[in-house]
Amino acid sequence: MEGAALSRLTFEDLWVDDPPAPPWLIPKIMLETQMVVMAGDAGVGKSFLAITWAQALACGLPIFGVASKPMRVLYINEENSWYDIREYMRWARYGLNADEKLLGENLRVEQMSLTLASIKWYDELRLISEDHKPRASFIDTATPACQIQDEDKNGEANVAIGHLRRAMRGSGEGNGMLVLKHAKVVAKGDDRAIRGAKAWKGASDGLIFHTRTAGRPRGDDLHCTYLWPDKARAFGLKERVKVTPQWVNRGVKKAGILLSYSADPE
Repeated sequence: MEGAALSRLTFEDLWVDDPPAPPWLIPKIMLETQMVVMAGDAGVGKSFLAITWAQALACGLPIFGVASKPMRVLYINEENSWYDIREYMRWARYGLNADEKLLGENLRVEQMSLTLASIKWYDELRLISEDHKPRASFIDTATPACQIQDEDKNGEANVAIGHLRRAMRGSGEGNGMLVLKHAKVVAKGDDRAIRGAKAWKGASDGLIFHTRTAGRPRGDDLHCTYLWPDKARAFGLKERVKVTPQWVNRGVKKAGILLSYSADPE
């Protein structure tokens, strides 16, 4: 089945006793054609995590121990300053020991392109997607990227989600999309919810919360974090994952951050 290109499903598509392995883009996290929301606490490092995944996909490097073929990746940055995004990209590149040629060919980073566009943000995103034809897109973050005026309005969120899905389809290659959002603590416990409209959870194919682990800060300015599954359909993250960063050196003035992942049952 050319699943990414079809709208109408045949009987053979649906009634298969031994279906093929699902086409993961980010193993455990996102399949082709899925839109997954990752909501993180302030300062938890969701942008750096997403940037690391984007570079790994562009170079065909393992994520959760599973490698893929290098693919075209689009990273829309509407959250971080130019200086911050450059430093995050550098840390990820040297942490992964990513191939410069593959990064140059496959990874496209857009800095405030939707905010500064002379046309509607969704038209600009569609044009960028049709030009680059990514298989994986990253939106960092939803509120500024989609120029949302009132985060709490489900109607505004649903319109934005519809435009994002049309941009996904415009790439024509089974594009999946990871959308970054901010999270908020619910009541007095450790439970999380997406900040703003509930439509982001309802209309997505998966929802993951990114939180910092409890305890004292480490002495190296890095901290461990958790990925918590909140919503998944047939495929998606099913268990809590601990993300552990460490500094690595790839030569003089080439310090990077390498992420490792481990299952962490509650």
